[in-house]
Amino acid sequence: DQMAQLPPSAMQGFKPDQMAALPPSAMGGFKPDQMAQLPPTAMAGFRPEQMQALPPSAMTGMRSEQMQALPPEAMRGFDAGKIGQLPPSAMAGLDPTKMAAMPSSAMQGFKPDQMAALPPSAMAGMNPSQLMALPPTAVSGMKPNQFAALPPDVMRGMQSSQMSQMPPAALQSMDPNQMRAMNPSAMAGLSPTQVGALPPSALGAIQPGAFKAMPPDAIAALSPSQRAALPPEALNPPALAQPATAGNIGALVNSISGWNIDKVPPTAMAGMKPGDVSRLPSDAFTAMNSQQVGALSPQAMAGFKPDQMAGLPPEAMAGMKPTQFGALPPAAMGAISPAQFGALPPTAMAGMKPNQMAQLPPDAMAGMKPTQFGALP
Repeated sequence: DQMAQLPPSAMQGFKPDQMAALPPSAMGGFKPDQMAQLPPTAMAGFRPEQMQALPPSAMTGMRSEQMQALPPEAMRGFDAGKIGQLPPSAMAGLDPTKMAAMPSSAMQGFKPDQMAALPPSAMAGMNPSQLMALPPTAVSGMKPNQFAALPPDVMRGMQSSQMSQMPPAALQSMDPNQMRAMNPSAMAGLSPTQVGALPPSALGAIQPGAFKAMPPDAIAALSPSQRAALPPEALNPPALAQPATAGNIGALVNSISGWNIDKVPPTAMAGMKPGDVSRLPSDAFTAMNSQQVGALSPQAMAGFKPDQMAGLPPEAMAGMKPTQFGALPPAAMGAISPAQFGALPPTAMAGMKPNQMAQLPPDAMAGMKPTQFGALP
C-alpha cells in the first residue's frame, strides 16, 4: 500500500486538489501520525467517500484545526467507529453546519469527554434524530452552555435513558421553549436531584404528557417555587362535566385538555369525528396513550393538525392501524419526529400514500426500521 509507506513528514506537502484526487481505495492505509501531519488547508479537499474509506484508527491523529477545515459534505462519511476514535480536542473544530451534516448513526460513537469538548455553537446544528442516537453515557458529558444552545425542536428526540444521565447542571439552563417541545416520555428518566435543577420558568411551560410521565418521587421533590410555577391544572386537573362516552364526546371536546384526557376511555374516543379531533387543544395529544389513539376511527384521523401530531408521545403511535395512518392529512405527516416514526408498528406502513410520503421530514426517516420499510406498499 503506497499511502501506508509515505513518511508522516511528507503529508505536510498535501494540497486540497491533491487530496481531492486521491481514490477512496488509497485511504485505507492512512495512519494516525500521517493524519496528524496533514495541513488544515489540505482537509478542504476531502470528499465523503474518502472519509468513509478512512480506517477509524486514523482519526486518533486529527486536530481541531483540521476538523475546522473539513467541508461540511465530508462529514457525511463519518460513522460511529470514526467518531469514537476522535480525540476530544478535535471536537473544538465542529460548527453548526458540520454538525448538521453528520449522519445520525455516527452519533452513536460519541463519548462523554468528546461531548464535553463540543463548542456550544455546534449544538445549534443538531437535529432530533442525532440527539436520539446519542448514547446515554455521552449525554452525561453535556455542559450548561451546550444544553442552552440546543434548538427546542431537538428535544423531540430526547429519550428517557438519556434524560436519566443528564447532569443536573445542564438542566439548569433549560428554557421554556425547550421544555414545551420535550418528548413527553423523556421526562420518565428524571430523578429527584435532576428535577431540583429545573428552572421554574421551564416548568411553567411543561406539557401535560411530560408532567404525567415524571416519576412520583421526582414530582414529590419539586420545591415550593417550582410548584408555584407549574400550570395550575398540573396539581389540580379539571374534571369532565360528565363521564365521556362515544355518544357525548363531541359535546365534551371543548372541556378536554391534556390534564384530563386520561379520564376519556378509548371507547369514547371511538365516537370522535374529524371536527372533534381538530378542536382538541394540542396539549391533549401530549398525554394520549396508544389505546386512545388506536380507538380513533380512520375518518377522525382526517382532523389531525401538525401541532397536534407533533405533541403525541412516541409510545402513543404504537396503536396506529394502517387505515388510520393512511387517513392522516399530509400536512400532519410533516410534523412527525424520528422517535414517533420509529415507534409506529410496521403494519401501519401499509396504509401510507404517496402524498403522505412526500411530506415526511427527512429527519423522521432516520427512525425507520427495516421491518417498517419492508411493509411499505
